[in-house]
Amino acid sequence: MWRLLDLGSVDPYRAQTFYEAVGEAVSEGLAPNTVILCRPQKPYVCIGYFQAVSRAVDLDYCARKGLPVIRRIQGGGACYLDHNQLFYQVIARKDSPEIPRKLDELFRKFLFATVHAYRKLGVDAEYKPVNDVVARGRKISGNGVGEVGDTVILVGNIIMDLDYDEMVRVLKVPDEKFRDKLAKSMRGW
Repeated sequence: MWRLLDLGSVDPYRAQTFYEAVGEAVSEGLAPNTVILCRPQKPYVCIGYFQAVSRAVDLDYCARKGLPVIRRIQGGGACYLDHNQLFYQVIARKDSPEIPRKLDELFRKFLFATVHAYRKLGVDAEYKPVNDVVARGRKISGNGVGEVGDTVILVGNIIMDLDYDEMVRVLKVPDEKFRDKLAKSMRGW
């Protein structure tokens, strides 16, 4: 049995931590496998589990802008998140028959839904191994996997729009020239 929780628009902390709590409940047998949908009410910065926040994020800039910086349980890089993204979080027991054991098969299976959603919106999306969804060679969905107890958690987003300037502004970079190159590179990818 699976359940769907549509949380709507939520504060950044709930957007980043609710799925961890659900992961614990599913792992302990207190809740069924769950899919969560939500959008952040306001912008924030999210960093990967293994990142050194002081090396990845311009903390002074984030403080001036009132942007919370939240660490997630999945790996990956720092990113700027806002209301122009719909988050999905798939939380399931590792021993569920619907859950592939190999990581690449897990991404392929569950990102089919993301590809389908984009296509329903008129975007010619396709799955690009191992964990991306692209359109015309450009990334339109970021995804990651983590574990909580006996659960596997796939998190991702459907990006409707992206503030490239703010995305690169929150990142710690050597200088402004590099920041400009990074923004140009992001727009291209």
